[in-house]
Amino acid sequence: MKNLKVGSKIVDRGKVYRVFKLEKTNSRSKAFGGRLVHYKPHFKESPDYGIVCSIPQSSLYESNIRKPLSKNEIDNILKGLSKKGIIDTDLDLNVCEDVLKENSLHKTAEILRKFYRAQKKLGEEFTKKYRDFLDRIFEHVVEEVALVFGTSLEGAREKVYSYLE
Repeated sequence: MKNLKVGSKIVDRGKVYRVFKLEKTNSRSKAFGGRLVHYKPHFKESPDYGIVCSIPQSSLYESNIRKPLSKNEIDNILKGLSKKGIIDTDLDLNVCEDVLKENSLHKTAEILRKFYRAQKKLGEEFTKKYRDFLDRIFEHVVEEVALVFGTSLEGAREKVYSYLE
């Protein structure tokens, strides 16, 4: 990821972070050479707000850390949430967890849509484990929507929810 500077936003597993320091390293190791990127959660409302992370810039790609999507891409993803179709109630959490690790908002939104529709269809049969997972992936989508549209997390929640309905 080039053009990274202090204040840049990055996305790691659905959470939006802000780069607050870029530190040049003196290491001769190729794996650690270059710059060390220090970042923390962007949203103060985030339960992880006090956490500070760092990673060598050369490892960002391997770690699936990416820049936020464009407004146009987010619009397309949101429109995809409202697609009607066959409701698939085959919910494999292990497969979905693996997909989330890819840090792809497109795939995360598809999983959100699938789980949300399954919740509506299954009602009481939709277990707490699935509800907790649904809540977590909902927040993954919400954070990036809030950043890209310049709105609060609550405003982004309402926006995403409106497309799901």
